Amino acid sequence: VAKAAAIQPGSGAGEMGPVIDQPSYSKIMKYIDVAEKDGAKILLDGRSWKDQKGGNWIGPTILMHKSREDKTMCEEVFGPVLSVYACESWEE
Repeated sequence: VAKAAAIQPGSGAGEMGPVIDQPSYSKIMKYIDVAEKDGAKILLDGRSWKDQKGGNWIGPTILMHKSREDKTMCEEVFGPVLSVYACESWEE
């Protein structure tokens, strides 16, 4: 979480740029909002980058899920979102 939190918005080395377009931005934001509504704990919230100027900014986001059936655990977000789920056993 600390390493992802250190990433800054921008276009230089070690920085992360905006997502490609408004439809992508809206889709990614919806995934994050739904995950939060469904009970995922937000360890790092990239929605705070929304106030950046000149693009569709979403920062690194890390979600800790309670269920492996959560939407972002089952679907690829195509954005800076990492979904994490702690398994109870190796078999799970």
